Amino acid sequence: MSKIHVSVPHELGQAEAERRIKGFLDIAQKKLSEGPVSAPGIPPVSGSLIQEWKGSTGTINFSAQGMALEGTLEVAADKIDLVTKIPLMAMMFKGKLEAALTDGLKAIV
Repeated sequence: MSKIHVSVPHELGQAEAERRIKGFLDIAQKKLSEGPVSAPGIPPVSGSLIQEWKGSTGTINFSAQGMALEGTLEVAADKIDLVTKIPLMAMMFKGKLEAALTDGLKAIV
């Protein structure tokens, strides 16, 4: 497995950034549990999302289309760090995944 590391700065403070990240993940988890999820330009995806938090550190497990991603989110007062392992078969999409994760975190915070 290979790793992706994304770090996104913010000016929200730790509590607000954590609230936004957890809120987004709660919504995503609920939508995935209800059935396939779609977004503009992306075909419907069935999958699952599991999150566990210890303080400001979250462990995230996401699976869809037969692939699983596992990662750790660290929410700090001035940045969010995400480190995720990606399977070998997703390596050709590493750049796109990294860009999508970065853009997604920026949109949340």
